[in-house]
Amino acid sequence: MDILMNELSRSLLRLDKKHRYALQWFYDHHGQTVPWSDLNDPDFRLSSSAKGIYKPKFLEYALSVKQTLHSTYGDRLPRSNDFGGWTYHYHEESNANGEASALHTNRGLEQCMRDGIPVGVLIQASGKPGPVTYKVFGLAMVRSWSDGFFTLEGKMAELGTIVSIGDYAESKARKAAETQAEYGKPK
Repeated sequence: MDILMNELSRSLLRLDKKHRYALQWFYDHHGQTVPWSDLNDPDFRLSSSAKGIYKPKFLEYALSVKQTLHSTYGDRLPRSNDFGGWTYHYHEESNANGEASALHTNRGLEQCMRDGIPVGVLIQASGKPGPVTYKVFGLAMVRSWSDGFFTLEGKMAELGTIVSIGDYAESKARKAAETQAEYGKPK
């Protein structure tokens, strides 16, 4: 296993089950094109419609980045690198004050960089008037943040399972029980 994959494996062990489960989804779906509804399920949100960097309230880390077809940011498409993976230059989010380092989304990506936590990468493949879809590039490590860009590095090699089957079954059972308690019927 190469250095990037060893780094990913070590960093994932420190995360809680919900975070590992979300990252497992990005790994399992890499290379696929999925509908927006798969990413924006209220019970299992993987991205945000409002922002390109999704940092859930329950995490200190960003979970994913997405690039849209008509973005005003200068994101660049991922490019193959010399290490058998890809490099992606993702533009930081900004505000009217020009204080990018003050935004919680950028700080979430910066925290991923500091602690070696991967993020999911999504690039919009199609938009309205047809169905909105995103290509799942998989997981990437945040390597640097300078001159307005985060540099992300990804590689789709054999990583294995991030969450155990027991974690997955437990999550599904809990969701079914919560739905039944709230609505009186299983979902």
